[in-house]
Amino acid sequence: MIGSFLNVIIYRLPQISEIQYRLICANYIETFFKHKKIKGSLNQKRKLRKIKTHLGVPYNGDAFSLSTPKSHCPNCLRTLSWTENIPIFSFLILKGRCKTCKNPIGKTYPLVEFISAAGALYISTRLYLPATENLDIHLLMKTASLCTFFWMCIALLIIDIRTQTLPDLLTLSLMWLGIVVSLTSTTGLALESAILGAIFGYSSLWLIYQTYKFFTNKEGMGYGDFKLTAAICTWIGVESLAILLLIASLTGALFGGFLLITGKLKRDDAMPFGPFLILSSFILIHTSPSI
Repeated sequence: MIGSFLNVIIYRLPQISEIQYRLICANYIETFFKHKKIKGSLNQKRKLRKIKTHLGVPYNGDAFSLSTPKSHCPNCLRTLSWTENIPIFSFLILKGRCKTCKNPIGKTYPLVEFISAAGALYISTRLYLPATENLDIHLLMKTASLCTFFWMCIALLIIDIRTQTLPDLLTLSLMWLGIVVSLTSTTGLALESAILGAIFGYSSLWLIYQTYKFFTNKEGMGYGDFKLTAAICTWIGVESLAILLLIASLTGALFGGFLLITGKLKRDDAMPFGPFLILSSFILIHTSPSI
């Protein structure tokens, strides 16, 4: 069920952000035209409002949020029944195709649902095995916290792969949640380490970004990567920052080199860095004796 909700976030949140940016631009242009008293100009506001997002969702003034409209087929736009919304099982029963238009359903949906469940099961069994008779509240809070971290990172990973963006709503929420969790000593990480991790996590990549831009006049990464690193370091601590960046950089370089050799990536093409930061954080949390 959590994985099913993550699919909604993965699909809709980038489009909600894009719609909001378009409306901000449209309002700015309208204000500019009024200020300059430009008459007979093209209606830029109407164009910006009607144009589709990069994933094909048109904005026509109707509400578009995580809850509205209801779950529907992106091809024929038919609202799905509850029997078509059962995680994993509906995909298998429908054989991966829409019941009405027969267009294929994205394999990302059952994959995210499965990974969400499998990750939560692994975290739970890792903390609770061997099982005890009494329910440990501390372990329960720790399990819930790490599961939440895992789920939010999965959403960020898929969004970054698809759109090369990392929404502030997720990265900043993950950062503040990490600080709150460290405040309660749930994961065993000190509050000081979490706060310093956020500070140095952001500033380290910012310095790398500015240095690279100074010498090449190009942007090597986005600000979302800075915020994601800060968020991750509130969970793993400032002590793990160097190894986090090392693992992420090495894996990113190896994977990028592989894509260049196979011709799936051109030399000047951008490649998201967020997934490598997230996978590196999973490795560090798995191997950390304190967390």
